[in-house]
Amino acid sequence: MRPLLVLHCIFVISARVLAQSGTLDPTFGNGGKVITDIDHFRNATNSAVIQPDGKLVVVGYSSEFPQTGYFCIMRYNVDGSLDLSFGQDGIVRTILGPDEDWAYAAVLQPDGKIIAAGYSWSGTSYDFAMVRYTRDGTKDLTFGSGGIVTSDFDGRNEKANVILLRPDGKILLAGVIDEAATFDKDMVVAQYEANGNLDIDFGVNGVSVIKTGDVGLWQSVRAAALQNDGKLVLAGYSEVWVNNFQELNDVILVGRLNGSGLLDNSFGESGFVKTAIGKRDVGTSVAIQKDNKILILGKTQKVKISGYPDMALLRYDSNGNLDNSFGTSGIVITTFENSDDEGYALALQSDDKILAAGFTAKNNGSTTDFAIARFHPNGTLDVSFGTTGKVSIDISGDLDFGSLVVLQKNGKIILGGYSKIGNDYDISLVRLLNDVALPVKLQYFEVSKADNEISLNWKTTFEENFDHFDIQKSRDAKTWVDVGTQAAASTLDSTATYEFIDREAGQGRLYYRLKMVDSDNTFAYSAIRSILHSELAGQILIYPNPASDQIFIKSDFNLPEKVTFLNSVGKKFSLVKSPDNFVDISSLDSGLYTIIIDRKIEKSATKLLIFR
Repeated sequence: MRPLLVLHCIFVISARVLAQSGTLDPTFGNGGKVITDIDHFRNATNSAVIQPDGKLVVVGYSSEFPQTGYFCIMRYNVDGSLDLSFGQDGIVRTILGPDEDWAYAAVLQPDGKIIAAGYSWSGTSYDFAMVRYTRDGTKDLTFGSGGIVTSDFDGRNEKANVILLRPDGKILLAGVIDEAATFDKDMVVAQYEANGNLDIDFGVNGVSVIKTGDVGLWQSVRAAALQNDGKLVLAGYSEVWVNNFQELNDVILVGRLNGSGLLDNSFGESGFVKTAIGKRDVGTSVAIQKDNKILILGKTQKVKISGYPDMALLRYDSNGNLDNSFGTSGIVITTFENSDDEGYALALQSDDKILAAGFTAKNNGSTTDFAIARFHPNGTLDVSFGTTGKVSIDISGDLDFGSLVVLQKNGKIILGGYSKIGNDYDISLVRLLNDVALPVKLQYFEVSKADNEISLNWKTTFEENFDHFDIQKSRDAKTWVDVGTQAAASTLDSTATYEFIDREAGQGRLYYRLKMVDSDNTFAYSAIRSILHSELAGQILIYPNPASDQIFIKSDFNLPEKVTFLNSVGKKFSLVKSPDNFVDISSLDSGLYTIIIDRKIEKSATKLLIFR
């Protein structure tokens, strides 16, 4: 018999006591830190993606000498160790051109393939470049030419800073293109088919070059995000000439393109918004909120030459207007050490809090550290993160530049970038604890009934350092007893399904919850599910009726010890039910009575006729 009633779960409410959010996770790498040295001059990263199995793919570049480089891809296990099944000892190196190949961005396809994007020097110009890899790190030969795609547009220099994947599998690259004859730099977006060919229906033969200022002024796309309607939001900077001061300044530039690659005139002014905060402003990361508001992270510098940059966070509505409900007139400026503070990466938590990451200068600018701040949805600092809402992490005791932030499925925070180790720069990662992290994530938790049994079914999408479930039952949602246990499936980021049958459920309204216990005995509770389990649920059965001296009451197990009798004129009489469910009614006069039983959650009533 199929279940008659199914109740779906909501998000788990955690009663777990965690370490302070923003502190290093000691279960990752060496005390929360991982450093990877690939080559002996410079190793850097700006992008990372997390696979469904929880493994972390980091995309960057390595170089042995100045003005050289090659794509490098690393894959790490959940604990921060290199995944030796990927490439050669966890690392894939790819040379595209004769000298300089740098990867700046990555995307993970639904089939598990990885695309790394950036630029390659052809010998005469810089070109857009992509490489697609299979799950094990080998080049995907079905993509472009031998797994590689390079694009040169009219012999100009093009560098891709962003890669995005549309739901239909088409690929977007965005960045900067220059014109040597006019010494001009413009924004450029190209769209590709899934096989790596340019999509000729986008822009002009697959390419959209966007100018926002006079000839000779520079603009660049540093970040991009797709809206649910397919429109593309671009963020970066644009040079503007300020007549009053006779100077050239940089302003934050936000633009939006429609699906065909044309400017969306419903956004800002003819598709663009330029926001000046200081003298040198740039947008480096963009995120789209659930309400379609647009967050831009970057930096602003009040004094152009000798000033220090500050982290800048801005929010716009869907039309491109600064959101006055956020920060001060839509802008939040954050300093860490009153020196260089730069933002480079955004992430949105499941509770709508905002993570902004980058780096901050320390010791009068002689060293730099990873930096991250957490904000409430209104732009105020969340002081429950770290001690002030801001956290800085020293990796190497020298120069540490944070450039990426991603959230694991369990809510833990991965920060990445590169650090100076001696005379070398190495790729560096840290993982931070987070108070949205749960011992396990539930996709659903259902309670259903069939015959005399109660079936509990649930599914997890994440388990890390997780031990077991205690299945708990209550009759009043206050006092709980354990009725079973289920061992963890140890699935990490993959899914697992569970079932428990309560064959001694009993009758009446029942409450169930899951106690999710970690290997260190910390725990969290699921949401509570309730169900009525009895053919007589919601009813009272009394006999005999009519009665004379005593009655027997059959009800669910929430029946209180006292029973209220209401006569025909509304007068109440409270009588006590015996342990064997009999009530002595000899003290009541003849007549028609209403019996009321208060179950706390609900009340039931029935009629009784008493004869003498």
